[in-house]
Amino acid sequence: MSLLLQRKGDDTSAGSSPFGWFGPQSLLSSLPSPVVRDLQRKLILVRRNPGSILYRQGENADSIFFVLEGRVKMVAIDVDGNTALLRIAGPGEVLGLAAVVSTKTHLTTAQATTPSAIALLQQQDLANQMRHCPQLSEAVAQCLARECEERAMDMLLLRAASSRSRQLAAVLLHLADRFETAVHGEPALTYTHAELGQLIGASRETITRLMKQFERRGVIKTKHSTFQIVNPQALGEIARLELTPVKSIQPSIT
Repeated sequence: MSLLLQRKGDDTSAGSSPFGWFGPQSLLSSLPSPVVRDLQRKLILVRRNPGSILYRQGENADSIFFVLEGRVKMVAIDVDGNTALLRIAGPGEVLGLAAVVSTKTHLTTAQATTPSAIALLQQQDLANQMRHCPQLSEAVAQCLARECEERAMDMLLLRAASSRSRQLAAVLLHLADRFETAVHGEPALTYTHAELGQLIGASRETITRLMKQFERRGVIKTKHSTFQIVNPQALGEIARLELTPVKSIQPSIT
């Protein structure tokens, strides 16, 4: 996919709009066309090579980042210097929104893992548009709410009493849902076993063993670091979590 890079303020035709690649759950999908075109004129479009840093943990947030092509990983470093992979973003996703809206520093570092095309929208431009466009403010709130839901599900996945196979199945389904790349009609994604392991807190060896098990069961097909989900229903059965109904938990009063 080719992308014409431009500087802030340049016009593009409707056919070359980067927002045309975004899915129905993207930040801008519900906005009127005039608002989208106005935002488009304020974008700064850049390409990033693998290893390039979009922003660093602890830096002031001055822009949000739309991923148009490629993949970007978010990592965090703890006080002991250990690095944790928290998320891998792909086309249609927006990064840095919470930090920009809250005027806080970034909690993670964002780094391109493949050749990537990124659209930057500066904080002041976003703030100005939100003041004049209630639809954009609502879209930002909805996007942040989805991020909170995803983080809650991530915490549930890691903290609920479940096996590694169930955790891995849930992660594979989640990734396939977010990345709309397809080969022969089936979701196809490229991840190393080390990356998948970091997402659920498991070793690379454990991921390799489980991926082989899934393949023997006819749930996925793998080739090097690429996998295809060929039986999403079966994978969903593996991933299903049995949760205690909230109504059965009664608060204690002392």
